[in-house]
Amino acid sequence: MYVLGEMTLLSMERTASRAVRDAFLALGGKQVAPHHEGPQQGHEVVGVPVTVVRNHWDIVVSHWYNAKMNERADPPISYRWLAYHFMQNRALFPAGGMYRFLEVPGIHVLRYETLQDDLDGLLLAHGYEPIALEWVGESEERQRRHYREYYNDLSAAFVGWAFRPEILALGYRFEGPPGG
Repeated sequence: MYVLGEMTLLSMERTASRAVRDAFLALGGKQVAPHHEGPQQGHEVVGVPVTVVRNHWDIVVSHWYNAKMNERADPPISYRWLAYHFMQNRALFPAGGMYRFLEVPGIHVLRYETLQDDLDGLLLAHGYEPIALEWVGESEERQRRHYREYYNDLSAAFVGWAFRPEILALGYRFEGPPGG
């Protein structure tokens, strides 16, 4: 958790949180709690709370790569892997939604898909000059492949079912047919 002026960054896993953190710190922000912690762990939010969200199907691919770092596995992501991984990691994948900071009153949401523009607007609105994000931790194996290439019909439907309320609230959708 990081504070920059009257903004508190609440960092979510697999949402470019280290890149946004680095921008906050470069502008004079301070770390006030562990990276992925927030008010749910008793930490005080200063001013406007800020978090980043990402298309649910895309973030699951990022989690899949993270979990598979030491294994060789090719797409599609299997329904069986999804079900097992979700059940083993209930803190990351609670039923209905994965973005725990959306519940924070007054939360300002930045979107991963438009992160540089969203961050620039936020910084300007708070009197800071925009700063170029430096992406940290991108998977070389993925090579910017679109998330739809990682799903078959069943696994795409599973993610849509598991996070349906949040997907609808954020206006996300699965883009294109599974498998590319």
